[in-house]
Amino acid sequence: MYIQNQILRTLSRPSSLPRLRQLATDQPVESRAALARATCEAFNFRDACGRLQETNCSRALSMLAERGLVALPEARPLLPRSGHVRTLPEPVPQPSGLPEQVQDIDGLSISLVTEREQLVLWNTLLAEEHPRGVSRFLGAQRKYLIHSEHGYLGALGFSASCLRLACRDIWMGWSDVERKRHLHRVLCLSRLLIRGPCRNLASHVLGQVLRRMGADFEACYGYRPWIIETFVDAERTGSCFKAANFRYIGQSSGKKRHPEDEPRTPKAVFVYELAPSWRKELQAHTISTLPVRQPEEGLSEWVSGEFGGAPFGDRRLSVRLEKTAAMLNDVLGEGIARHTDYKLADVRGCYRLLSKEADSPVTLENILSPHRARTLERMRSQKVVLCVQDGSHLNYDTKLTCKGLQVIGSNQMGVQLRGLHLHVTLATTEYGVPLGVLRCSTKHPDTGPLKPKMQSWLDGYADICEAAEALPADTCVVCVMDREADCFALFDAQRQAGRVEMLVRVKHNRILESGERLINQLAQEPPACEIRLDLRRLSKRKKAKGRPQRTAHLEIRFARITMRSQRKRRPPLSMYEVSVTEPNPPDDDTEPINWTLLTSIKVETANDALRVVSYYVRRWRMEEFFCVLKNGCRVEKLSLRKAERLSRAIAIYCVLAWRVMLLTLLGREAPDLPAEVFFTNAELRFFERYAKSFRRPPP
Repeated sequence: MYIQNQILRTLSRPSSLPRLRQLATDQPVESRAALARATCEAFNFRDACGRLQETNCSRALSMLAERGLVALPEARPLLPRSGHVRTLPEPVPQPSGLPEQVQDIDGLSISLVTEREQLVLWNTLLAEEHPRGVSRFLGAQRKYLIHSEHGYLGALGFSASCLRLACRDIWMGWSDVERKRHLHRVLCLSRLLIRGPCRNLASHVLGQVLRRMGADFEACYGYRPWIIETFVDAERTGSCFKAANFRYIGQSSGKKRHPEDEPRTPKAVFVYELAPSWRKELQAHTISTLPVRQPEEGLSEWVSGEFGGAPFGDRRLSVRLEKTAAMLNDVLGEGIARHTDYKLADVRGCYRLLSKEADSPVTLENILSPHRARTLERMRSQKVVLCVQDGSHLNYDTKLTCKGLQVIGSNQMGVQLRGLHLHVTLATTEYGVPLGVLRCSTKHPDTGPLKPKMQSWLDGYADICEAAEALPADTCVVCVMDREADCFALFDAQRQAGRVEMLVRVKHNRILESGERLINQLAQEPPACEIRLDLRRLSKRKKAKGRPQRTAHLEIRFARITMRSQRKRRPPLSMYEVSVTEPNPPDDDTEPINWTLLTSIKVETANDALRVVSYYVRRWRMEEFFCVLKNGCRVEKLSLRKAERLSRAIAIYCVLAWRVMLLTLLGREAPDLPAEVFFTNAELRFFERYAKSFRRPPP
């Protein structure tokens, strides 16, 4: 597979500069063109057809000379060139007798522009009739003329693609390195001109050109393109591209390339997969595309984005899910009958959705599916993603008529308590901003090599690995878990998968290969660094159990350890241990901090250890999530008669709890954001009147 040469990067390397300077000084070169030719031969800069890339090499040498890295011969004075392209003195005659249907056109054909006369004709058509006129194309290009017995019907032009395009790069799922190596495989349909009102002519012409584009391009440049991209103005619908099987993937940013350029409006971006196997050749994973939310839409219309298009097999059920989520969001923590716009039909529809049969497609996974897809989109924009796993018990012991509940424990009298065990995976940024709920489950797995409770952690890690396959290769995904997940089977699963890093707090004091115990083996070592950490209480009740709020002075140590395998015929397992201890607690009654963390992330410096500790501290987001879910959404107050109905409602409330967390954290971290980003106009008017009634300034 032909990979594009990184000429400037190759010549800028420290190992290449001495060789380049030797070419410029030792060999007698008459001009910069001769030096570029000699450089191409020395470094083997050739295109797919074996031709020397003299033009690109000459441009790279000029850039190096501006940086002062290489001395070039004096540039020869260039002859003055006009900035205009050659055109005919008169416009091209309009087609005559053009029928209304494309199948009735006589002698319709498409020809590749290869002769000078054809190029002048192509320039004239674009200059006279295309809104953006004609300009000199850059890079690899192909141009076509559409003609028939009625006259010339239009023209098409393909050129090099944009260097960076956010929605395209996210959709393709490639990293910056892969983009630079394979960007030549993407072409841009820069010009499309159709003359005359003939129905379906544009989509018919696009289909014919796309079918021959691969062979035409390979004959000239030695390789076939993968993707065709194009841009459509906001006032146009792009119906011809949709009819030709182009796919909408988002909008451009509208930024100017140069400060002196005129402001540009964002355009819709469409792509066409010319080579269906391009993902396999690039080793990229399929990424589902959803409509891109614009900044002015904010989060006020978030329900359709997080719940719309659920895979229920019936669009009416998906619409009903959106209405149900919107109603529950409006009366968060209260009964649905408290809705201000109470309608009996909507309430009955909500209960019918939650009361579907057990074999219905309205399952917890399908309800969460649209939100999971949105969460993956948000994860793709991050360099580091923390996937925090944890479980919590939901107590429904007072719901005596509810069937299908589990035993979640016992009270002080030894009476068994009934409820549901909720296991959640919450995705956050490395700074703790929640990106979404990746997975939730309300029952223990029935199958698996481990005990049901521990199997939940293993299944959660497998789900994170599956989600990571849809992310760019340079996105670091870390699974963060607490002491309950301290299991050798999880460590072994990470060793086999390898795509997702693991960070677990130690519970079991294992024996290492050296014969020492894992916990406290670093106590005698000097600390690598020291930090101060603010410890907060989740509950404000005075009698609540837990560590008091304070600032702790902590010492951090780290080492690489090797654990004995607990399975036969398994090699020992190497991981990194990070010890966090509090040498001087404030008093004797306060329990000191003593964390022992195991991670697969390389910890070779003090900064690496600090980064691991910061990742583990973000695990507290899960405790806040459960607090919002239980105290804010009050899911333990739900009165439904079957456990499966409770699971469906809990899936909806998990997304609502995520949004409440997001609004709260953004309000704390970015208080200067405009209120229109989060609230509708009606909600803002209510806030203004509410503030006015208490003689406070409007928000």
